[in-house]
Amino acid sequence: MKISNYSFSIIFGIFLLFTNTSKAQILVSHDFDNGNLGPFNVCTTQNPNYSKVVNGRLKTWWTSEGYNGTRMDKGAEACGDQWTTYKEGWYGMNLELGSDYPKNKKAGIAQIFGFIPGFWSWESMLQVENGDLTIIHRSNGGSSSNVEEVVYSNFPYETEVPIVIHFILSNQNKGEFEIWVNGVSEYRKTNINFGFGNFDSNDVKIGNVDQDFGSEEAGSLTVLKMGQYNFQDSEYETNETRTVYYDNVSWYNGPNGYDIVNPSEDTVELCESHDAFSQIEAEDFCEQSGIQTGTTNSFVGWVNNGDWVQYKNIDFGSGANSIEMSVSSGTSGGTIEIRQGSISGTLLGTVEVTNTGSFTSWETLTANISEVSEKQDIYLVFKGGSGYLLDVDWFQFSEDTTTNLCNSPLTDVTPPSNLASGISYVYYEGNWNSLPNFNSLSPISTGIASAIDLSNTQSQDNFGLTFDGYINVPSNGSYTFYTTSDDGSTLWIDGIKVVDNDGLHGAREESGTVCLEAGYHEIEVQFFERTGGNVLSVAYEGPGISKQNVPTYYGATNNTIIIQEDETGFCSAEGTIDNNHTGHTGTGFINTANANGNGIDWKLNGSAGSYTITWRYASTSNRSANLIVDGSTVASNISFNTTGSWTTWETESITVNLSDGIKDVRLEATNNSGLGNIDYVQVTGPNVSVLSCTTIGEDCSDFFGGLSITQTNPGCSNNNGQIIVNFEDSNVYTQIQLSIDGGNSYPITVNDNIGSYSFTGLSNAEYQVAARYAGGDCEYNVAHLILIQDCGDIPLNPGGVSWHDSYEANGFCWCSTNFDHNLGSKKVIVNGTQYSVVDICDELEKHPLFRSRNNGDNIYNDVQCGNGPINDSNDEPLCPGRVDMGVEGCLVRGVHWDMEWLASRDRFKTDNKFPEDVAKESPTVYPNPLKENSLLNITVSGLGLARVEVYNLAGLRIHSENINGKSAALDLQHLNTGVYIIKILDNKQSYFDKISVQK
Repeated sequence: MKISNYSFSIIFGIFLLFTNTSKAQILVSHDFDNGNLGPFNVCTTQNPNYSKVVNGRLKTWWTSEGYNGTRMDKGAEACGDQWTTYKEGWYGMNLELGSDYPKNKKAGIAQIFGFIPGFWSWESMLQVENGDLTIIHRSNGGSSSNVEEVVYSNFPYETEVPIVIHFILSNQNKGEFEIWVNGVSEYRKTNINFGFGNFDSNDVKIGNVDQDFGSEEAGSLTVLKMGQYNFQDSEYETNETRTVYYDNVSWYNGPNGYDIVNPSEDTVELCESHDAFSQIEAEDFCEQSGIQTGTTNSFVGWVNNGDWVQYKNIDFGSGANSIEMSVSSGTSGGTIEIRQGSISGTLLGTVEVTNTGSFTSWETLTANISEVSEKQDIYLVFKGGSGYLLDVDWFQFSEDTTTNLCNSPLTDVTPPSNLASGISYVYYEGNWNSLPNFNSLSPISTGIASAIDLSNTQSQDNFGLTFDGYINVPSNGSYTFYTTSDDGSTLWIDGIKVVDNDGLHGAREESGTVCLEAGYHEIEVQFFERTGGNVLSVAYEGPGISKQNVPTYYGATNNTIIIQEDETGFCSAEGTIDNNHTGHTGTGFINTANANGNGIDWKLNGSAGSYTITWRYASTSNRSANLIVDGSTVASNISFNTTGSWTTWETESITVNLSDGIKDVRLEATNNSGLGNIDYVQVTGPNVSVLSCTTIGEDCSDFFGGLSITQTNPGCSNNNGQIIVNFEDSNVYTQIQLSIDGGNSYPITVNDNIGSYSFTGLSNAEYQVAARYAGGDCEYNVAHLILIQDCGDIPLNPGGVSWHDSYEANGFCWCSTNFDHNLGSKKVIVNGTQYSVVDICDELEKHPLFRSRNNGDNIYNDVQCGNGPINDSNDEPLCPGRVDMGVEGCLVRGVHWDMEWLASRDRFKTDNKFPEDVAKESPTVYPNPLKENSLLNITVSGLGLARVEVYNLAGLRIHSENINGKSAALDLQHLNTGVYIIKILDNKQSYFDKISVQK
């Protein structure tokens, strides 16, 4: 993510060779137009860094790639060491800082090197620090601390700026030092000591230019250096580059040298900084688009829609919150937007200009702005109709002298009608050093987050997020917002940037204050992460609100659902489900008993907001009902007027506001005739969905202790099976729900005191029965049953075997005392004759109800006889005494089953996994067999909350409990010896396994 802060030098150094023997005046000037370095040479450059002439200018370029810790790779410099002086020196240059040069760090520009015998170093250094041009002087020998002074605030980048430096050497407090920037003297010191080395009685440096550079005899001298030098060489950013350009370099060692070394006769239009609290002339802009200035350059005029002017580095100090402007207009006027940073940057405020009588009639207008502090670039952006809009003479900001001043808070906005708790987010991936323009990027994903945080990211590094939603503030006042982020973040309220925490940095908190009107306001947060740690949190505080996380809302999407009487979401009704009147949709309609207080129950989920609930009904009389949600009446005496007949259907609707989350919805009659026949209910609301009325995790066995189930299997060729539910005698209405083969559910509601209820006309299939007390939420599965056709007892055929391919036709699977089981070749041998047939027993073994722990046989109880049990051998007799499902002695009871259905039903269902797949990816059950004093271990890694149910081979559930974690140990010591089916369900799908209990 980050490398520590860096400090990099740009060096224009003069090493002055001072001597008594060389007093001639010397002028050296070079403009690099001939394409070579002229009197300069490359003195400090480590490949790939370079100093060379490019397009008629000296270009010095440095990159972190060239750094290896030695002196040579610290810079990119050009030197000229043949010039000397003894008392006075001038030099000039055009200097341009490249766009890649850091604007918030410290960088050397020009160094004057002094020498004393045995020592040499810089004695003055011109540098750029945090965007300002500064100077540092150092005492003789460099022994004292640096003293830094500002020369020019907000030095420009990507602009050639002429600079002239003049110095007079002295050790008798008669020295001088002066700097001109763009033709203006910006810094001057007089009566100072300046220069290393020895001075004679005339205050002139002593030295011998003929001696070797830096030797004891050489004394003092200077050498001109231009380029870059990295002081803190270990602190730079990865892959960074630095570029500095020099041109028209001159050096002169005599008096009155300004005009001699001045690098440019034409001054550069530099943008001046301004004090926000002093009058700023409108024509003193830095940049503009579209406008013109008055004939005497005294105002900004001829303004059209979309024109703008820029003022750089306006210093707001500790803060300003209003603006005063002198304006005029001879037309309908327009709006002046005060923006920070760019023409589309943070909107601080607006000034509305109307017709003042003429363009020469000036009026002073005042407007409040969002609080702004420190140095900022300010743009005046003009908006309005066609033609010339207005003129601006001057403007001035007012200092914030009060606490939480909110004379003109931001007006609240009208949010979407269906606000829900949370916030919309968009996730991006990319590599940035600051916040990008997310609107130009393609998102990776979008969604709804519960809060402004990093819980929805898909990577640890190189990603970005934007959040958009609403906040609701309780009262007018000043609100402070905070972002703590690693890396950069910004926070916007109603399109105004309130918090700027951009850039590469560790976890850092920044804040901003804005005045808000009570009500809803738009909030936007942008965030990016480069590498390393990643943090994002947003908080606020205001009138009556201590600092806390910001609660947010988003505009939820309305959707519509319809719940029929046999679908998820319908829970119960005090009545029956009928289909004896035409015109209904679905499988039927709900017919409640004719009594006051009878009703229908549904279960929904959805966000907070407005819901429209519609019922399709038929009635031969006027009826009324209450809408009850979570036990509270939300709409009273809803009219269900007569439709004329039981076959004529109409709709009735009601719109109510509901809270977020799960909702128990009930329509309850308020007349003695009950409800009309209800075909379906339709619900339109924010993110509305249906929920199952069965709650996994609630054990209701105590409530249903009086319920019992009996069954009658269908005959061999008739669909006359029955499932009978017997009730404990009571006056409580109970809903019984029968589902066939995991498919459609057929709920009916009965009064317990009738004793029992029978489901009749059933064929052979798998059934599940569930029960629910209509007066409460407690519900659970009562029984899991399999009805099979009962064809009576069939004797074993000792002379052969009937076989059947379970994927072609129905048939019989009989067992014999004299056929062998050949596992390897999948053959069946009968009375010594080998038949090339599909072993149906192997096929059935793959089904959860038949699956064995021994390959090749359906072993359910290890009742041993003969040569068994089979243990993966290829040729052993099948023991008829072994107790298989449906086997009694040497008779097979009820084997006239649909073998294809038994073997394949779970194989091709999407909600129940095939056992081989379950063993690979899903819950595991062990040990198997389960022996006495052992616990059954079940791992459900990846499922979370799950429910485990144990069934005997008759299909009755005999044990259930919940698992909330990755694994659990079940105590099944109460089970008798036998084979049991384990069913694990997690609200999405079911998993089956089979265990053998041995005691």
